[in-house]
Amino acid sequence: KDRDGKIQLFAIDKPKSEWSSPLEVWKEAYKHEQFITSKINTLTKLATDESDYTALPLLHWFVNEQIEEESSTSKVANTLELIGNSGDGLIMLDRELAARTFVYPTTGGVQ
Repeated sequence: KDRDGKIQLFAIDKPKSEWSSPLEVWKEAYKHEQFITSKINTLTKLATDESDYTALPLLHWFVNEQIEEESSTSKVANTLELIGNSGDGLIMLDRELAARTFVYPTTGGVQ
């Protein structure tokens, strides 16, 4: 509203809801994070090319956040590859993931 921009919304395909294994889930999650990173990078380049300096701080926050997201999903996928079919390994990973805490993001002044 502040900048009189116009948006156009498109339909979103129904997401996949069944996987063959936890490893497949996390591999797809990692691929999706890479896809999101590419879209954020495209937006950042567009904002830079268009001299849209007010958009850049917010986009840079997302750029940095994606580093963490890709790292996190990749780490879990790699761990699952090592675990294989070990039930004990899956329980240990499940406990590790359950112990994670959400940290509310700071935007460095961007609201």
